[in-house]
Amino acid sequence: MKPRLKSSVLVGLLASGDLFCIVSEWQNATRMITGVQSYRFECFWAISPYLFMIKMQTTIMCAMAFDRLFAFTFPLKYAKIRVTNYVIACCIPGIVSGTFFIAYGASNLTHKPIPACNPPLAYGDHVGSVWNIWSVAINILTFVFSVTALIAMILKGMRAFELTAILIYVIGAIGAFGNANILVAIWRIKPRSKSGVLVGILALADLISITFEWQNATRMITGVQVHRIQCFWMISPYLFMIKMQTTIMCAMVFDRLLALTVPLRYTKFRFHRYIVFCCIPGLISGTFFITYAAFNLENEPIVACNPPLAYGPAVANIWNICIWQMRKKRRNNSNHQRESTEKNGNAGDNHQRYQNTAVLIEDTLVHEPYFPVDITKEQKSRSQCNECYHYCKGKKEQNKHVLLQTVAALANLCFTVDCFSTII
Repeated sequence: MKPRLKSSVLVGLLASGDLFCIVSEWQNATRMITGVQSYRFECFWAISPYLFMIKMQTTIMCAMAFDRLFAFTFPLKYAKIRVTNYVIACCIPGIVSGTFFIAYGASNLTHKPIPACNPPLAYGDHVGSVWNIWSVAINILTFVFSVTALIAMILKGMRAFELTAILIYVIGAIGAFGNANILVAIWRIKPRSKSGVLVGILALADLISITFEWQNATRMITGVQVHRIQCFWMISPYLFMIKMQTTIMCAMVFDRLLALTVPLRYTKFRFHRYIVFCCIPGLISGTFFITYAAFNLENEPIVACNPPLAYGPAVANIWNICIWQMRKKRRNNSNHQRESTEKNGNAGDNHQRYQNTAVLIEDTLVHEPYFPVDITKEQKSRSQCNECYHYCKGKKEQNKHVLLQTVAALANLCFTVDCFSTII
């Protein structure tokens, strides 16, 4: 077959090596039938080409698995590599390992009688053990390359929607694990603080949203066609909850602003009234969008059943504008927090920690990096978590409330229930 492919040349080399090994095994079978006693020194040199070739054979099999993986993942680069250079590169590991074991075996030979003249027995006991370990390691590597190549082939055959659905499952599982840990931690904390409950509401809303995204991923994988009216009513709790989620995030930053600027008044607010007040904007906006969209539905097919597509075009535009305005408001509140802490001027640890609080919450809960790099490296460490605990323990009650959000954010980063509950 001309022109010859890289993979076909590797198959030819493997077949040649296997044929050579079979011929060498025939002489071993002849010795066993005729009852000839074999000695290690004599056997080693008699089958030394076989010993070399069997290592070549093992590494060529590994190179073939790597060849398929390379061809699936980088097809353009693979096609540009010259056949001769590529095949030589694939043979080098086998040549090196074969030469090494021949030299290593020759330096540890004895005249001990052996029952059969084959590769494991031709080596000395110690060399044979190393030979076996090396063979097992190469076989495991071959298996890994083969499985990875198979996965790459399957992924390449998938549509973009199917890959997106897999990502939704994976990322959703990570998010669900983190949110569940936060809910358990907040449930264990008594008495509960305002900011802690807001974190819990946000985690619950996010957990519900993830559940609905999983059903969307299932539809994408199975190829079920969805129409807008059916999708809208099916995920209406998700549409409501995602608006709650956005407004709660804004309320949490506002909560930090109040705690930093008027800490005494903040501690005097009634717990349940404060939580209800923070949830009202989300309840109103969620109800408004559900009602408004219900009167503007068109029963047209959509590619995926998610919030932007479940709304009609007009409603989706308003929805996007509201999201953008809330994010803009959140950024302004965060900037005001930093300005207020700078104007207070007391250069003690208290004000520096307040500033770190606002910055860390902004990163953790809204996922936008507006903070200095040196702060993130320090705040995300467990030592900083413990330092925060000792600081809270020795300060007044209002300082505990101010720093509670920082601890909640640290727990969200670490997904550690025990750390979270102990510190708070």
